[in-house]
Amino acid sequence: MEGSQSISSDKQDILNFIEQLLINNEKIILVLDFDQTISLDGLSKGEDPRDSQIDPVVKDALIRIKKSEVDVAILSARSGQKIVEIIQIPDTIIVGTLGWETYTLGVSFVSEHFLAFKDQITKILKHIRESFSKKKWVGSEIEIEIDLGKDGKIILERKAVSNLYPEGIMHNYNLNMVNPEKRADLVDLLSKYYFEVIDSLKETPEFINELKRKCGLIPDDHSPEKEGWYSFQIGPISQQAKAHGLIQLMREPNDPKRESYFKNLPGGFTHLIYFGDSNFDIAAMQAGHNEESLTKGYIDLTGVLIEEGEEAVKKELADFKIRGVSANAQLLDEIAALVDKYHP
Repeated sequence: MEGSQSISSDKQDILNFIEQLLINNEKIILVLDFDQTISLDGLSKGEDPRDSQIDPVVKDALIRIKKSEVDVAILSARSGQKIVEIIQIPDTIIVGTLGWETYTLGVSFVSEHFLAFKDQITKILKHIRESFSKKKWVGSEIEIEIDLGKDGKIILERKAVSNLYPEGIMHNYNLNMVNPEKRADLVDLLSKYYFEVIDSLKETPEFINELKRKCGLIPDDHSPEKEGWYSFQIGPISQQAKAHGLIQLMREPNDPKRESYFKNLPGGFTHLIYFGDSNFDIAAMQAGHNEESLTKGYIDLTGVLIEEGEEAVKKELADFKIRGVSANAQLLDEIAALVDKYHP
């Protein structure tokens, strides 16, 4: 669908649309964001990212759908490894780290966009982590708890860890559980360690500028002193990352424009149905509609916006909308019933 003028929030409209796709024998893939789309908060009510779970109704629905000819992919800001650990649905296509990573058979594959900068990315992320915390761990632990005593604790999420990128390509310092009065000082410290490495590099100014785009400082969009959730990331700076990942998924496996980290994933889909809740997801939906034009309608995309809270999202770029994770779980359950009907 080409971005609706009037967005339907009627669940039956969505079901009718998908039923027609099934009747027409389209090759469908459901592509789902994770957080605030199919997730449930744990005991910490969302403060601790390690608590997150997949909604059990969603999990059951996706398992049923995957038994048919309809495919399922998760496209998430989380690392591919973490998504696999949470959802535990075998053979699901996993696109992690905002679209810059695919995760297959226990191995992380990263976009070749980062290859020329891999040594510097590792040096930056390792220096910040080691300067900030002396905590040791075994193997490739992707979530590290840093105890700050009475000021709380930080959860460091390392994303896209592999042999090629032993620190991953993105570190997220989750400060949700840190005293808000202390957050600004911690952000300043992380920034200081970042520039210690940047200023020590001998590469050309052009290389350094591009490196800062591949591995830059990404503060949250509000003051760290403000109550509520807050994260500080070091990683690729792009509002279009999920869009890039989605377009790669839309391309055929033999398309020369399909990057190598997607080469082993299925393709040949004629219709993608994308479920997401944020402006990153809206940007992906918009990019998917643009890709429709380039393929002259051979590949179609439909965007379903999950409205959760009052976040300012460009809703007009979605095709349908549904209110919250629970309602989306019910929708997916009914989609699974339709798939059972037409692809038993």
